[in-house]
Amino acid sequence: MKKLVNNFNLYCKVRYKATKTDQSQLVLIISKNKKQVVFPIQKILNSWWNFEKQAPNKNSNAADHVQAICDNIILKASKIILKFNIDDKILTSEQLVLELSLNNSADFWEYAYKIYLPSLRNKNTFINRKSKLKKLKIFAPHLKIAEINDKFLKKYADWCFDDGNCDNTVWGHIKCLKTIVRAAYEDDLIRELPFKKYKLTYTQKKKETLTIEEIYRIEKALRDGLFSKTLENVATYFLFACFTGLRFSDVENVWWNNIKNNVLSLNQKKTAKPVSFKLNNMALKYMPDKKHSKVFRTFTNQRTNIYLKVIAKICDIDKNVTFHMARHSFATISMDLNTNIHTLKELLGHEKMASTMIYAQVTDKKKQVEVDKWNSLEVKMNEINNSSYFSDSSWSY
Repeated sequence: MKKLVNNFNLYCKVRYKATKTDQSQLVLIISKNKKQVVFPIQKILNSWWNFEKQAPNKNSNAADHVQAICDNIILKASKIILKFNIDDKILTSEQLVLELSLNNSADFWEYAYKIYLPSLRNKNTFINRKSKLKKLKIFAPHLKIAEINDKFLKKYADWCFDDGNCDNTVWGHIKCLKTIVRAAYEDDLIRELPFKKYKLTYTQKKKETLTIEEIYRIEKALRDGLFSKTLENVATYFLFACFTGLRFSDVENVWWNNIKNNVLSLNQKKTAKPVSFKLNNMALKYMPDKKHSKVFRTFTNQRTNIYLKVIAKICDIDKNVTFHMARHSFATISMDLNTNIHTLKELLGHEKMASTMIYAQVTDKKKQVEVDKWNSLEVKMNEINNSSYFSDSSWSY
């Protein structure tokens, strides 16, 4: 009896697609009896592929890596075809796709370091994600994406807790892991999101801010020459943020051509949402001389925060001062100045009102004002009580 032979033509191809991340889908073309079926492998950077030759770009540093991905998937498909031929079973293109889906468990670390991290455009996001991945690498040095599920997340969270991390820190690590796995899902590396039931609650903490008095202390120390040249520079762009509410990623990317007639217009780095507003006099005080194309010569966010700790100590501010505190301070002080909540939302460049409403919580000063209203009401009540309105004769029946 003649043995059944399943013949397939297999080759890799990239279908170009213009995206914000400059990535396109690498696929395996499975051809049998003039019928083609596509198996998605993963997304790769467009610069990694020669679209004219439909082969890895030899001028790219990732050429060998991409070629290995192609060779690996073709080898897996060939082994499946061989197994069906040995067992004398018919194998359709659709079945081959299903078999590949079950066997193609991508390596998490290969995806995280070679695909996901290089795709991040924001430097601070890159640093944050890479830092969190270091901790995960200690917990799971060898990890397949298919192994990440609710049970894995719980084990990892418990391990983080045992390592002394607080609730919100663990929440940040789990969120980072979920984000990367979700990206792998969007890249068609897995068929469905593996985590459905496990949830870790984030505890909304009161945002720490600087008072107007504390900001004034920094201003005064700067004027009095108490800072070194380095600290003077940091204090300058920190105070600018205190009076504009800009994030660090935006302050470090303010160019002189973003400012016309004292109106600052830019696209936010984090959300890409445009913001435009006239700079107030307090902010204008901390605009440096026009020596460079960029307005401020900033350090990294991490280095800036180290210097801010020194500034806080010099100014006798007993708080863990970070650069983002400038944004919180601007928002809180704006609320104390009775700034309209919708206006504040636009100034901060928030996409959702819920983000701005966090700052609408009643401050201690406002509480005292409202309590004082009751004190004045007590005076009025006493005046009424002493009036003739409550005399015995007026209540006789």
